[in-house]
Amino acid sequence: MELYGSPLISGEKLRKALGYRSMDAMRKAIVRKTLPVKTFTIVNRRGKFVLIKDIAFWLATQSRQ
Repeated sequence: MELYGSPLISGEKLRKALGYRSMDAMRKAIVRKTLPVKTFTIVNRRGKFVLIKDIAFWLATQSRQ
């Protein structure tokens, strides 16, 4: 939260946080519903959004595997 300044993340910052090599790769994951976190839309805003806490939880569970 301190790094991004908001409880939401999208676009290029989301791609980097999840480790996708390109925006195209992340878009494909969204379409295929294989993105490891839940995305949502916001009325009158473009793109998909993810809560930073969901990314933090997913990253924490990855380190335990």
